[in-house]
Amino acid sequence: MIQVSCSYERLNDGSYLLTPDVLGSFSSTAPIVLAGPQAHLWEILIEITKLGNDAQHMLFSQLNREVTGQIFTVIDALGRANCLSLHDTIYFNTAELPRIPRLNKIHLEITHRCNFKCRACYLGDHLRPMSGPKSDEGTTGQWVRLIEEARELGCTDATVTGGDPFARSDALIILTALSENGISSEINTNASFITSKVARELGTLRVSAVAVTIYGYNETSTSLYTGNRSGYRAAFRGIRCLVEENIPVVVKYFATSDNAEGFELVSEEIGRLGVPVRFMGREIHGDLFTGTSPAEGLVRAEVSKPIVLQENALPCYPSIHAIGIAPDGMVRGCPKLTIYFGNAFTHGLGYIWQKSTALSAFREFWSEYCKHTGYVAGIRFGSLCPASDILSQENGLAEFKKLWSHWEKEGNIS
Repeated sequence: MIQVSCSYERLNDGSYLLTPDVLGSFSSTAPIVLAGPQAHLWEILIEITKLGNDAQHMLFSQLNREVTGQIFTVIDALGRANCLSLHDTIYFNTAELPRIPRLNKIHLEITHRCNFKCRACYLGDHLRPMSGPKSDEGTTGQWVRLIEEARELGCTDATVTGGDPFARSDALIILTALSENGISSEINTNASFITSKVARELGTLRVSAVAVTIYGYNETSTSLYTGNRSGYRAAFRGIRCLVEENIPVVVKYFATSDNAEGFELVSEEIGRLGVPVRFMGREIHGDLFTGTSPAEGLVRAEVSKPIVLQENALPCYPSIHAIGIAPDGMVRGCPKLTIYFGNAFTHGLGYIWQKSTALSAFREFWSEYCKHTGYVAGIRFGSLCPASDILSQENGLAEFKKLWSHWEKEGNIS
């Protein structure tokens, strides 16, 4: 059942001021003001809390799923603000929330550790050396449980990345858990950790592709970009091991003005293994967390952009069919944009996906934002990734977060 766990007063304008009585498990005791329809719903909830457990259960069971879902969305928010206390029997067993999309894909960032220190790594200052602390990474058990929850939500595909995912000694255990739960993996790696033994184990799993990025055309150019001289030959060894096990391999050459000249050499050498190489010179990552540009003096390689047709209503579907998980379990609606919606290890992935009011609002916001910025079916762009467009603009991430904050409060894009 639901019970009031705050003091409240009706203000002169008809709104309600709610002040939590005690510090709860999710948030602070900051007061909340409910106005308009929210104030009216609060009055209804007060009357419901006066009913006993059986009466509340009977009431909710008689409502249709959509109405029940809307009510519990509000109850969820007030529960997290410590204004209502919730009894699990009614809260979880009454009905599912309406219009909850299926979670198709998860982007698992299982570590920020790496044996490279690339000049334009999207992790910026969050990048950690191999000897760096592991305290901010989920345990093996936490990742396995999260994967099981993802399966229960309908997930069939995952991207596994880092840092370099194989910087974790349990990377194969996590990948095995994905496979055992019917989830195919695309793995992003620099391939320097891939040995014959690792490749053989990967060959027994549901691996849709291993995406390897090459950062130079010899030991010297690779070292200048990554800080790891041995990484060049180690990557070739890893690619060869993957090919020998018939694992699909995608190789990208991360081209800058300093190394673009060596693309043909790398392409020819890897081509002997029967693997084509993509020339990636259209963008430089920068720092995902701050939206700032990468190291001074680093210039992207010039390459023409192919024009892409947007065939669907949205260019991509973060938060709607896919989400990102950081090493510590924090959930990002879009893997590239650092806006968080709770911790999957603490609150549960299913809870966040199905019942987070903020994530639900972000789904609506993303749809409106894409339309607002011109991403509509039939449009032709050089890239159909609004997040990359946001991060490529000066102060783009900060401005995007302002728009999201305004939407959360007002429900529209100003």
